[in-house]
Amino acid sequence: MKNQETESGGTSPANETSLSTYSLSSSLDEMLALFRQIFSNDGTLRIRIIENAQCSSIRCGLIYIDGMIDRNQISEGVIKPITSYQFDESERSGTAELMDKIRKQVLNVSDVADSTDLEEIIAAIISGKTVFLLDGYSGALNISAQGWEIRAITDPMTEKANRGSREGFTESMQVNLTLIRRRIHDSDLKFIFLEVGTRSKTQTCLCYMESLASPDILKELQGRLKRVEIDHILDTGYISELIRDEPYSPFETIGSTERPDTVVGKLMEGRIALLIEGSPFALTLPYVFVENFQTSEDYYMNYYFASFNRLLRIFGAFLSFSIPAVYVALVTYSRKWYPHSSCSALRRRGWTYHFQQ
Repeated sequence: MKNQETESGGTSPANETSLSTYSLSSSLDEMLALFRQIFSNDGTLRIRIIENAQCSSIRCGLIYIDGMIDRNQISEGVIKPITSYQFDESERSGTAELMDKIRKQVLNVSDVADSTDLEEIIAAIISGKTVFLLDGYSGALNISAQGWEIRAITDPMTEKANRGSREGFTESMQVNLTLIRRRIHDSDLKFIFLEVGTRSKTQTCLCYMESLASPDILKELQGRLKRVEIDHILDTGYISELIRDEPYSPFETIGSTERPDTVVGKLMEGRIALLIEGSPFALTLPYVFVENFQTSEDYYMNYYFASFNRLLRIFGAFLSFSIPAVYVALVTYSRKWYPHSSCSALRRRGWTYHFQQ
């Protein structure tokens, strides 16, 4: 068995316009040279060549980004089976049948997809997948074996509650989707994945209950996301500014939360949730003004107390808007309603007020 590992370099892969000048080859050496050229000057790219121990004509190549894969999974599920598997002498390297056999019978990895599209293969490498090449076959296998570090599930930092769940979203979208799925054991829960960002190609996900969400709102939301033209998306706040109905409105038109139980509550009300890779905050829409006076704890309290607390918040907001206006009106226009003792106290401190009679 012969193993060879090399490094190649580029800060970013070739753009879409230049990719049209490249084409896949059936030669393993030419394919590796192609990816070295596409990822030129990228010190994180790793290329490894492996051969079968019994049949040296079966040469394979692995391409991945250092730090984004699970090395143990690749070693145990890909390298070891390929090098130790006893292929029949009649099997020739490079045939589609041999690649199909490797995918179905040899590799011990749960998620493996065949691909013959160069852009799709490059996108798989960038997203942390491992690309498997076979000498003589003009295609590749995209192996899902990501393994980077992620933050543990902790208490929500911005929405702490005395009652209810202690779990908050993380920066991993798959973890966040799992937190939602654990709370809704219903096949009616649907997920739609989209890419946003011409350069970052950030993975986004729309979550909704098929029988409860409005199809018109869902269709409109998908259309707005597809029309977004921006280089990169780092947080859901980017998307919120780009898809909201009134960009210049001082009021929130799209909700935001980092609590999975809050998202589940919104989904059960027929709302739609939007999550993106790399952000612990989820967007919920449609959003109504009264949600400004709601908290996550309202769902865990007796409805008498929850309703009373909401009414108190609404009444408090009304007082905060109205009392300053009433005070200014009394001081400025209604002297007879203003206490004489207060006027005397202000004058003794050197304040002068002019009232209209």
